Amino acid sequence: MQSSGEMRRAVFGSLLLATLGLATACDTDDGGQDDEPQPVELSELEGVWRQRGYARVIEITEEAVRYYDVTEVSCVPSGEGSFEDVEGEFDRIVGDEDHFSWYETGGYTRYDFDRTDELPDGCGEPDTSAVAAFDSLWHAFDENYAYFSERGVDWDEVRSDFQSQVKDDTTSEELMGIFQEVLTPLNDGHVWVFDTSTGAGFLGGTLGLLWEDWAAQHSGDDVGENPADPRGAFTASMQEYVLDQVLEGKGKSGPHHLLHWGWLDDDVAYLDVHAMATSEAEFTIPEAIELTDETMEQVMDDLQGARAFIVDARFNEGGMDTMGYAIAGWFSDKSRTVSKKRAWLGDEWGPYQDITITARSGAFKGPVALLTSKNTVSAAETFTIAMNELSNVTSVGTSTYGSLSDTLVRLLPNGWLFSQSNEVYESPDGEQYEVVGVPPDVEVKVDDDLDYYENLDKTLEEAIDVLSD
Repeated sequence: MQSSGEMRRAVFGSLLLATLGLATACDTDDGGQDDEPQPVELSELEGVWRQRGYARVIEITEEAVRYYDVTEVSCVPSGEGSFEDVEGEFDRIVGDEDHFSWYETGGYTRYDFDRTDELPDGCGEPDTSAVAAFDSLWHAFDENYAYFSERGVDWDEVRSDFQSQVKDDTTSEELMGIFQEVLTPLNDGHVWVFDTSTGAGFLGGTLGLLWEDWAAQHSGDDVGENPADPRGAFTASMQEYVLDQVLEGKGKSGPHHLLHWGWLDDDVAYLDVHAMATSEAEFTIPEAIELTDETMEQVMDDLQGARAFIVDARFNEGGMDTMGYAIAGWFSDKSRTVSKKRAWLGDEWGPYQDITITARSGAFKGPVALLTSKNTVSAAETFTIAMNELSNVTSVGTSTYGSLSDTLVRLLPNGWLFSQSNEVYESPDGEQYEVVGVPPDVEVKVDDDLDYYENLDKTLEEAIDVLSD
């Protein structure tokens, strides 16, 4: 729930579009509990509980749930929710007096907890100094970040290089600069730090190779300078491209401009999956699925009779994975497992949780070309994995961005928000795509002799050729 700080979807614009726990599903592994854990009420679970992974401790009292973001050296109160709040977010709770799990309403994620004796030290009044903030950030990544090896970073060396630079009199501006030096080498699009009081912050990864090609067309303009929405101008520009050039002003748009659709010719339909979240509104998972299905029903009605579909995810910077899985269900002939994921627990990976899509009545079962790029990011990448599992789909373009993990968003003792990658998404047969991205079936390389928009059109033309074979 938002009061707990678990989602914080609207706090940091597009940097929070792929926030924690929006897309997973549960397998039969109960994480060490009985084979058939029994339903329990929150009122039966009074006490202190440590979440497995995810840097979180909760305290359940007689009438509320309190949340704390924790490391070995820090404990930061991050929110409180009533029983009603919790029961609205989770549709079932199972367990016993020592362990319990809760499951997201409308989603697939299961969170596991173990009883502990008491809250960690320092939960009442966190140390807000720069030194404490640095220690907390370093430990948070040391305990939860999953990709130091893959991204070529020696985290212990980072501590020895930077810890002495942080002192009690280090200013906020100086500390933000140090954090940027510390985290940027990870080159992870799901790593960021943000000061909600001043608006200062940074994204740890690049804005994407397609964005870089687009930005080169806008030399001198302030593109990518807003830390709360660095790709905002790009996605708006690409929306104009879709509506004005691809669909020639004859297309339609869904609520919040998440989807755009129309005809490319007499029998080839086009769907731009432009985003899976919006700064204009917040959705619960059930609300997001309902909105997606209502819009996709209209898409299929408007494009009835299509021989083939082009689904464009080249400009999608992510959001709610469940939106992508709902869309994939509109192109599937049957319900199926399309992915699996698990979380890093500090010294080992946790149990897998399977992700299953449900085929929709009225789904399009003909040939589909899925367009991807280096700016197909986050939830758009988990969508790509799901679509690739469908026998009627061929992906065309380039590999995706390579940041698939849900963002683990937590608070530092000084009140700053930060995010990191603590999960891995895999194909059903175990292929991993973090860092490297999801490769296409048909690669379309950038032609240096063509301009930016000609290269976009080249990918579209290749997809049309694929659908004609």
